[in-house]
Amino acid sequence: MKRALALETDAALWLDCGRISRVEWTEMFIRAREKAIISNNIVAGWRASGLWPLSLVTVLRRLPTTSTITHETPHTPPRQQDLDLSLLDSSPPGGTELREASAISNSATKASHDIPFLAKRFSE
Repeated sequence: MKRALALETDAALWLDCGRISRVEWTEMFIRAREKAIISNNIVAGWRASGLWPLSLVTVLRRLPTTSTITHETPHTPPRQQDLDLSLLDSSPPGGTELREASAISNSATKASHDIPFLAKRFSE
């Protein structure tokens, strides 16, 4: 399918280097689909995967070997002592609290001389 669609779009781009419209691309997709999705290609795909006729050897050969799979024992990460967990146990802040926090943050940003101009502009 990818090859058939590439042939369609390449042919169109050779004629005109501009953008391909949605209508043109859809028409190219329909033509490519008619060329690509045929019974021979479908059977070839099933045959290559080993699913038709069923070939367990082919299927098993395509599976990853166990040496490539790594098994890690799950563990709980260590608890960070400097992390304030009080917010996890409290209710979400209300609109009033958020507005007050935003106003405090904005006034601190405007008063600071270490913050670049663009950062101050975004806080407004």
